[in-house]
Amino acid sequence: MNNIKKDSNKEKKILIREMERKMDSYIKSVSHGHKLYEGVCLGKIVEKRDARAMEDILTFYKVVDADFFIQMEHQYNNLTTQNLLILMLKHIGKSDDEISDLLCVSKGSLRSYMSRIKRCRI
Repeated sequence: MNNIKKDSNKEKKILIREMERKMDSYIKSVSHGHKLYEGVCLGKIVEKRDARAMEDILTFYKVVDADFFIQMEHQYNNLTTQNLLILMLKHIGKSDDEISDLLCVSKGSLRSYMSRIKRCRI
């Protein structure tokens, strides 16, 4: 019986450590996303190839406007991180010119992204 309790306590400690690690990672992501989001609002560039930066911005924005992401889940299938970021930027009022500048893509590429996003609509 004591061995079972010891094993159970070990498993609890392992789970707690794992949960703390994931929570620390989440907090760092939200914090980094907040800084990037503020930069985006001020017109600073987000390198489109920096997937981690895009994910962090989206993680932060999920805290700010969870309803937006719920709406996106109901309206679209299979959106990529890039697609979600473009929709988020449109949602906060950025123009196509601003979005293409922020993401370092041409206006033609942005139109292609928007076309692919429309095809994902349910």
